[in-house]
Amino acid sequence: MTGSEFFQRDRTLHPPALTPNYKTSVKRSPQHALLSLECSMSEMTGPRFGHGDLGPLDNDLIRNYAHGGEPVGER
Repeated sequence: MTGSEFFQRDRTLHPPALTPNYKTSVKRSPQHALLSLECSMSEMTGPRFGHGDLGPLDNDLIRNYAHGGEPVGER
């Protein structure tokens, strides 16, 4: 399996993590260089979710869980 099958993140799109003028970035920025790992089988063959996997009530967990009746409690 080659790394060309997986799109690498473009790290130039975001500003650098360490900006010494901002005190919080000094403590929160990575202290070591970032590592790039090769893709494993899970990234290549993992589940693929499409729009067809969602039902009309999937955005309302209370009504989606109610079996044969209205949900009980405040809404």
